[in-house]
Amino acid sequence: MHHFLTIVFLFIGFALQAHIKADTLGQVTQPNRYELKQKSADNYFTIISLEEEGIALFRELDKYKDGKRSYQLILLDNDLNERHDVTLEYDNKNVSMGYEYVSGTLFLLFRKGNSNKNELELSKINLSDATSENFEIKPEIDMNITHFGVINNSVFFGGYVVNESSVFLYNFKEDQIKMLPGFYQKDNDLIDLRSNQNNTFNVVLFDRGIKENPKIIFRTFDESGKQLLEDIIPVEPDIVIQTGLTSALEREDLALIGCWNYRGTKQASGFYFVSINPFADQPIHYSYFGQLNQYFDYLKPKRAKKIKTKTALEIKEKKKVSHSNHIMPFRVFENTKGFSILAEVYTPSSGTSYLSNPYDPYGMNPYSNGNYWPGYYYPGMGRMYSRYQNGQYINEDDEAMRLHETVLIFYDAQGNILKDYSVTLDDIKMPTLEQYSDFYSMDSKSSFLVYKKDEELVVTTFQSGVDAKQEERYKVKLRSDFDEFRSERKKDGGVKIWFENVFYTWGYQTIRNINEEDRVRDVFYINKVVIEQ
Repeated sequence: MHHFLTIVFLFIGFALQAHIKADTLGQVTQPNRYELKQKSADNYFTIISLEEEGIALFRELDKYKDGKRSYQLILLDNDLNERHDVTLEYDNKNVSMGYEYVSGTLFLLFRKGNSNKNELELSKINLSDATSENFEIKPEIDMNITHFGVINNSVFFGGYVVNESSVFLYNFKEDQIKMLPGFYQKDNDLIDLRSNQNNTFNVVLFDRGIKENPKIIFRTFDESGKQLLEDIIPVEPDIVIQTGLTSALEREDLALIGCWNYRGTKQASGFYFVSINPFADQPIHYSYFGQLNQYFDYLKPKRAKKIKTKTALEIKEKKKVSHSNHIMPFRVFENTKGFSILAEVYTPSSGTSYLSNPYDPYGMNPYSNGNYWPGYYYPGMGRMYSRYQNGQYINEDDEAMRLHETVLIFYDAQGNILKDYSVTLDDIKMPTLEQYSDFYSMDSKSSFLVYKKDEELVVTTFQSGVDAKQEERYKVKLRSDFDEFRSERKKDGGVKIWFENVFYTWGYQTIRNINEEDRVRDVFYINKVVIEQ
């Protein structure tokens, strides 16, 4: 009887543990999959989220006629059913640059010709019937474009004229160009340019011209180019604002979050947070990497402890904190409690040219190192897939970037850090610096960070008020139970948030199925991934 009761209690204990695990981990399903056969010579797709309207797939085709090059555009609904598959034609000298989605419409941006002349072509595509309308944009000055976006009938562009930051608007209804005043200042870095939910857009500059008085310049404009807000935020003399992402007014307040470093150094020293309020002084909240709880989880424990101990001592003795590393912020998320930011820690290989300038470490200013790649945008801007960077061919097998971890930091509305998490990425090697992971937050309940490693989805769950994190791995679901996974291109796929709690994952696989006429097929695929709790 004693043994029987022991077994019963053990069984109940295991059942309770399983119940707790089921309650704490998100339930991951892959209800839909789209496949398209892929030949070895086919170009790769740019995958564009259309939120709840679906997904757009766009790629160059090796077809030319009468000076035109053909492009394929496939529009899928949010169950990954194909709605349209159309061929578009553009001048064969065009360079594909970026994209932007607004409700019901997809915009594709090209630079015309192969010179440095800043002549652009904007393609406006109606998502309901896949019809397109093209606009030629010819600014009076030559500006190397690094940012662009769309609000209502206006497209805003940011970049550099020689080494001076500038912004202009193009109204495609009226075919008019307007240069915004207050720019063309030397030693001003264009940190961010981003649209808000209320059809306004933010421009963020870092003025490093006067060493003793650097400052952040935050401006908000409407679609006509009228300035609605300006906030000048002083920065300590020895600090450089390296990167930054603005929120998008999903909340009623605006914030700027990013990374900073000491003047004269290349790598970041920590994160900063500042609220935007032109009517009151708002302090910049700086944090060091060594103050975060999980930031160094990708290192060996002894090494992590040494860095954190040294950081604490340097802060206590009011010295400059010596530890710094390469990190790129990719996304700001707003919720009822405040804000969060996702960033990824990496190491570039030697010879990565666009990390050479300490004041422009991520190549925002195309003149800072003598190279210009017209397809590069600041994180968060839609960049077209391209095999060219800084004018050089990028081989997909190159290992220019080694990714170490993803960092997730939660702030309250005042800029105080509530929690920080990290997920080690197993030193993933990539040809270029691109966002590799993404996350969804259930707002005060749980957050889910997802990345793709080969043929697996890795889902890490963070619970509010709990330090521990839980990891689950899921095979990317195939189309048929008779399909057998053979291989996948390691560096040509990924996972991104789609809408709400829905992600999409994509890649290029070789699959075997003995029940089909073509037993082995090479495919491009997208899977819908839903996380529920």
